[in-house]
Amino acid sequence: MALDKACVDLVYASDKNKSAALRERSESRNGTHTLDHAESLGLDSQTYELVTIDG
Repeated sequence: MALDKACVDLVYASDKNKSAALRERSESRNGTHTLDHAESLGLDSQTYELVTIDG
């Protein structure tokens, strides 16, 4: 779930014009609510840390 949450957060942090379709799709399917509910059921945690890898 942490990966899903990180992806959602990155979409919401991105340019609104470029991510409008993804936002609409996520919101129409209650994306963040689904993550919150799954976490409340104890399925996993939404906590994450993004790490930059220079290569």
